[in-house]
Amino acid sequence: MNLGLEEMHWQQLMKQGNDCFDQQQWLQAEYFYQEAITSLDSLWQQDIENIELLMAWISGVHNLSALFEVQEESQVALQFLLIAHQRMLDLSQNQTLSEDMQLIAHRALKTTLMPLLQYSQKYPTCNHCQHALQTLKAQLDQNQETVH
Repeated sequence: MNLGLEEMHWQQLMKQGNDCFDQQQWLQAEYFYQEAITSLDSLWQQDIENIELLMAWISGVHNLSALFEVQEESQVALQFLLIAHQRMLDLSQNQTLSEDMQLIAHRALKTTLMPLLQYSQKYPTCNHCQHALQTLKAQLDQNQETVH
């Protein structure tokens, strides 16, 4: 499949997942989101500095989290939030990537941190985890000011 068709493919899968989500067809939505994420991951591995693919991947993983949350599977929902956040954390610290990509990943940490903070407000989390999230948020806020 050429790159243009594959990109349209993940977008179509994500739309189908969203449509199934809206219709409360949970298993079908999960399937389409998983397929979109797999496709995005493959495309991103070929073009590792493509911000759009990376952000779409985060969106797909967050969609899966939302899917499990509405099904009252909060621990599974949390795992997907953590997967996205951990990837951004790893990328932001990966010295083999360009400085631009590290900066993009660092900024994307806010995109992955906010849903974790919202999760911790809805569901009980241990004090240690709550403190770690707040500390990371403070660090990101401070770094944001430094970058500007």
